[in-house]
Amino acid sequence: MKHFKFAAVVKLAVFIFCCIPPGGAPGAALRLAQGQAAPTSTPPSPACSPSAGDSTTCSSFNLAAGASPITSNNLTLSMEANGNLVLHRSPGKLVLWESNTAGSCADKCMAALQPDGNLVLYKNGSTAYWNTATYGNPGAVLVLSPAPPYLSIRTTTPKLQPFVQFGKTTQQSYRAGQVVWGAGQNLNWLAPVDPFGGYGAARPGAPDFMQLFQEGAPGWQVAFSHINVVKLYTQNFQYFQGKVHSPENLRTIIEFLKAHHIALAIEAEPVTCINQTVKGEGVGIPSGPAQATEIALEVQSLGGTLAYAAMDEPVDFYNNHAASCPLKSLSDLAENVANFYAAYQAVFPAIQVGDVEFGMTGPQMAEWAAAYRHAAGVSFAFFHDDAFQPGWGTNTAAVQAALKGAEGEKGAGIPYGLIRNSGQPPGTTDTLWVSKAKRNVDFYNSLRVPAPAQNIFQTWEPFPTRVLPETGDTLTNVVNYVFKSQKLQ
Repeated sequence: MKHFKFAAVVKLAVFIFCCIPPGGAPGAALRLAQGQAAPTSTPPSPACSPSAGDSTTCSSFNLAAGASPITSNNLTLSMEANGNLVLHRSPGKLVLWESNTAGSCADKCMAALQPDGNLVLYKNGSTAYWNTATYGNPGAVLVLSPAPPYLSIRTTTPKLQPFVQFGKTTQQSYRAGQVVWGAGQNLNWLAPVDPFGGYGAARPGAPDFMQLFQEGAPGWQVAFSHINVVKLYTQNFQYFQGKVHSPENLRTIIEFLKAHHIALAIEAEPVTCINQTVKGEGVGIPSGPAQATEIALEVQSLGGTLAYAAMDEPVDFYNNHAASCPLKSLSDLAENVANFYAAYQAVFPAIQVGDVEFGMTGPQMAEWAAAYRHAAGVSFAFFHDDAFQPGWGTNTAAVQAALKGAEGEKGAGIPYGLIRNSGQPPGTTDTLWVSKAKRNVDFYNSLRVPAPAQNIFQTWEPFPTRVLPETGDTLTNVVNYVFKSQKLQ
C-alpha cells in the first residue's frame, strides 16, 4: 500500500491566501488586496444554540478574556487573559484544542468570529495576531461537537467553486455545512489491517479486529481512552468486495464509534486517470470521485458519517505516474484531487480532507499545500507524515514550519500528524515490529521538534498480527507507549 522513494517535486508558483493587516479591527474582512474596509459595527457577545448531534452552533460574536465562556455539554471554549483561545472537555479540563498563542496578548484580549466567517484573535482590542484564514464565507458559524472535529467553522449557504479535470472546468456548489476550518490538535487515529479487506495472503489482517468494537473496550481500555479517530481502508467497503462483502461489520463499527463520539475516517485513492489501467499510490480502480461517491453512499446507508478522508499519497503517484495520467504539474494534481473532495462533500457536507505523504521537503510542502487550497478552496485538514524511512528526520522541522505558515504568518496553519509504525524496513515479527515502533517514538522525541498535533497508529504490513491486548506486542501497546513517553518528557 506504500512505496518508499521520492522523486523531485516540480515547482509551481506559490499562491498567497491570507494576510492580516497590523492593527486590523474586529469585523474587518482582513483581505487588504481587495481593499475591504472594516464595518461600522462589531459582532455581539456569543449567541449560541443547540444543533444536531448534541452540537452547539454560534453565530458571529466577540468573546473577551474574562467573559463567560461558550459551553456545549462537557465542552468549554474560553478566551484566556494571556491571549490563548482554549477548548476544554470536562471532567479534568482536558485540552482538546488551543490556538497556541499564550503570551501574545496582555490587555483587552478577544476572539471574534467575524461576519465574513473568519475567527480572529485580537490584542489591545484592535490588533490581530491570529486567525483561521476563513474569510470569504459570510454567515459562517462556529460549531462545538462531542466528536472530532470538536471545534469547526462551517458555512450556512452553498458555495460555488470551479473544478478542473483534465483541462475542463465545471462550476459546482459545495453544500451548506462545509467545514472551512476544523480544530486539528490532539487527534489520535487507530488504523490496523482488518481481516476481511482482501489484502492478499501476505496480509491476512488482525483476527481480533472486531473485538476493538465491543462494549467496554476489553483488552484496550487505556489505549481506548486516547483514540478519537478510527481509519478504515477502501477495501473495507462492500463496493470493493464485488458487493458480496457483508455490511454488518461496518454497521457494528459505525454504531460503536457513534456511541463513543469517535470519528470515522477513510484512507482512499484520490487521483482520477484518463487511462483507467494505471495503478500506483493514490489511484485505484475505481478511483477519485467515483470511488468517493460509492463509499460515501454506503456509509450513509448504514447510518454513519465520514468525518475525514486521508488521501493516499497523491504526490507519490504524481512523481511516478504523472505522464501516464496525464498530469503536467502539481497544480494539475491539486485540481484532480479537488474533485475527490467535492464528491465526498456532496454526501457529507462536513467531511474534511487531508494528505498522507513521505519524503517531503519544506518548500515542496509549501507548494503542494498552496496548490491544493487554490484548487479546492479550502486548506488540507491535516498532513500525515509517513515517516521513519532511511534519511527521514532531516526535513521534519522544515515541513512543520511550512505547514504552520501555510495560511499566512498569523494563520492557524495545517496540523502535522505522525504515522506511528515500525518504519522501513518493517518488523518481520510482532515483537520486532513493536520494538522498532517504540524506537521510532524515542527517535522522534530526540529531534526536539514540536510534538505532532496528531498521532496515527497504523500498519499496512502483516505485523503486528493482533491489535489486542494492549499489554502485548500489539498496535494498541504502541498507543500506550507514546502517551507514556509524552508524560515523561
